[in-house]
Amino acid sequence: MDQLTESGTWEIDGEQIRTIRKQAGVFTFNLVKALLQTGYYSADHPLAKAAAADIFSQFREVSRKTFDVTYVLVSTVDERGVMIDGLTPDPIEVARVFRGVMGDHFVAKFHEHFVRNRIAAFTIKRNINETEFEKFMGIWVSWAALSASGKVSSADQMSDQLNREGLLSVTVLGMDDIPGARRHLPWSVKVA
Repeated sequence: MDQLTESGTWEIDGEQIRTIRKQAGVFTFNLVKALLQTGYYSADHPLAKAAAADIFSQFREVSRKTFDVTYVLVSTVDERGVMIDGLTPDPIEVARVFRGVMGDHFVAKFHEHFVRNRIAAFTIKRNINETEFEKFMGIWVSWAALSASGKVSSADQMSDQLNREGLLSVTVLGMDDIPGARRHLPWSVKVA
């Protein structure tokens, strides 16, 4: 039963959670696939535009009852350490929505992308329109190619590029922006 709670979130049952997890898996799989296919097509190529449109429609479907979708790196050591937050009451482990050998490969590549670019989290807001999403996908794919070649490696640089392009519906938070990302903090500071 779809009901809006007092906190502004949707009340969802187990079947809806399974559906959302499946949709999140399809969307994330295609987002990661776009990372892995860097260099095949330019952002202006018709096939790249069609792929971006498909991914956008998947995003709209999976984010139908939320304000945004956030990917969070929870571990730099464990390749399974990327979570999807904002879709269900509890975060969704990316590794759990992918199955099999190909899924493990995609999870590892997604994790590697976060670590290499020092991304702690990135969020795509529901209010992004298709033109902005297409522009985001162009940056996402070109950024993956640049970081794989070692030409760039900073979440701050990616965030700056998104801002220069006027893409305020996508935010990137770097590991350097998180207290304790580079050094161990006492437990009392972490709790505060």
